[in-house]
Amino acid sequence: GATAAMPLLTGVSSTASGADDEPWTIVALGDTQYYAERESLHKYATAQTDWIAENVENIAFVTHQGDVVQEGDETDQWDFMDDTMSTLDEAGIPYSVLPGNHDYAVTFDRSSGLNNYVDYFGASRFDGNDWFGGTGPDEASSYQLFSAGGYDFLHLALEYEPRDEALDW
Repeated sequence: GATAAMPLLTGVSSTASGADDEPWTIVALGDTQYYAERESLHKYATAQTDWIAENVENIAFVTHQGDVVQEGDETDQWDFMDDTMSTLDEAGIPYSVLPGNHDYAVTFDRSSGLNNYVDYFGASRFDGNDWFGGTGPDEASSYQLFSAGGYDFLHLALEYEPRDEALDW
């Protein structure tokens, strides 16, 4: 099947510190925008989320690094990524999504809005997940809580070029 490289952060914690020695992994999904834009590349995004779901036993968290879609005003790209990321929802894997510059209705133009991002990946998507902590201003930033290797983590998903309001939050 189709494969695409994914950065992984893996760890095994030391039992000397009181943590357990179970292996764990954080998966980083970066710039899925091209997969969303080009139908010929859809298979790569699907392969990544399918692989994550198939390997859920050692995955503590998945962090999307922004630029979910190429053109923030194209709902067909959002529909595709919504369906692709729902694989993680179905597998029960904690994850984050944050908006990159391409996720605005007009690339690089904050004033054009993040309506599609909020509709597809805003707080309502994560209702009922105890690992989802909440959102900051305009639902453009969020935080998640998860545990791995006997440690508790706070994950911050900050918007593209965080505004002062997001940093204050």
